[in-house]
Amino acid sequence: VEAILKGALKGLGIANLPVQNMTQELESGTLVRVLPQWHTVPMPIYLVYRPGANRPRRVQAMIDHIMSLRSQFEFGPRHGLCCG
Repeated sequence: VEAILKGALKGLGIANLPVQNMTQELESGTLVRVLPQWHTVPMPIYLVYRPGANRPRRVQAMIDHIMSLRSQFEFGPRHGLCCG
């Protein structure tokens, strides 16, 4: 992701990145949207684990981190993430 963003900033081509990875550049005008009618298909994220199971702290930290980011993305049954 970082290499693609750096390439776009140097004028080497078009970057197809999540908006979250280039918010500052879009807001400042350093990068501009091209082909606004075209977009990629959203990729679902699945977290599959047994509730209540003993998990290593690093696994639980990853689960917690991903769940903390969900407000930045469209999640729900049709987007591949259901949570309780």
